[in-house]
Amino acid sequence: MKIQIKKKNYQRSIRSFIFLSIFLFAGAFYYGYTQYVKLAAAQDAVARENVKLAELDKTVTETSSSFSEMSGVYENEYSPKVAQINNVFPAAEDYTNLTISLEEFVNSLDTPGNPMRMDSVRYSASQFDAVQGYSILPFQISLVATRSNFEKFVTYIQTSGDLKQEVRLMEIKNFTMNFVPAQAQGGATINEPMLNVTLSLNAYYQKPLLVAGA
Repeated sequence: MKIQIKKKNYQRSIRSFIFLSIFLFAGAFYYGYTQYVKLAAAQDAVARENVKLAELDKTVTETSSSFSEMSGVYENEYSPKVAQINNVFPAAEDYTNLTISLEEFVNSLDTPGNPMRMDSVRYSASQFDAVQGYSILPFQISLVATRSNFEKFVTYIQTSGDLKQEVRLMEIKNFTMNFVPAQAQGGATINEPMLNVTLSLNAYYQKPLLVAGA
């Protein structure tokens, strides 16, 4: 009795092994390639973000430097201007300081040979100009002065609001005048007649009373 042994098809097995090896290699290659692409993209993204961070750090440094410089400019230039504006165009009525400044100016002109005095100052109720957006403080002032001193006072009012002089912004609305005979005063001779003047004026300030509810 003969026993037949079936011969194996080695060539087919080899071909299957080669095909499987190629498939696995291709799969591994594709997987590795995609992972490499993802890694490269991630590394590129990190590099770009590092560049952005470096640029951001530079911007922050430059901005900080600019802010410090601007703060210095503000303190040295802008801030004093704001203070000057608040002096000539204050936020509120501030009639106490207005009265003091008027008295100081009148007293600065008063000399024995060229006298000037402020007899009275009377303030009326403030008004808000809704069209212009500022408030008005009407007042009257009575002066006794020589003509030259009165002219200086008028100039003082006309040039008020000048930031360099820091004089409260005012305006003469009208005035009445009569003459007083010249008299000797304090041992000094006054050669010109004295003027007795009553002026109606407006002083201006920022605060809108109606809006503020004051």
